[in-house]
Amino acid sequence: MSTPTTGELLVSMLRAIERNDMAAIAELTHPDVVFETPYGPGGEMRTEGREAVVALLKAVGETMFAEAKFTIDREYACADPAFAMAEYRSDVRLHNGGTYGNRYIAVCEARDGQIILFREYFNPLPIMQSLTPA
Repeated sequence: MSTPTTGELLVSMLRAIERNDMAAIAELTHPDVVFETPYGPGGEMRTEGREAVVALLKAVGETMFAEAKFTIDREYACADPAFAMAEYRSDVRLHNGGTYGNRYIAVCEARDGQIILFREYFNPLPIMQSLTPA
């Protein structure tokens, strides 16, 4: 079986997050993976290591995102094949009954056929507004 491209890994990661499939996320990520959101609701967040990233995404699925769908608008190959980027949108139903949508840019780096870096840029205001009681 051939090694997936970094772009394929990025898309697979988004699909695994949609399904809340922690086993798939663990398979897609390198043991030393770093998951970053430089502009998250609480400021910059950096999570290191496969187990910590899986725990973070599991908590998001259990406490915030009841159902998520990502629409990829554009994928970018990079000069260095270890990297790929994508622009995408979310349509999310929250556990609190609300909805959330945003636009993102992700930078993904692969090593040994797995994601070693997943850096997601997004506007933190929509999620903060969606989670704030009316």
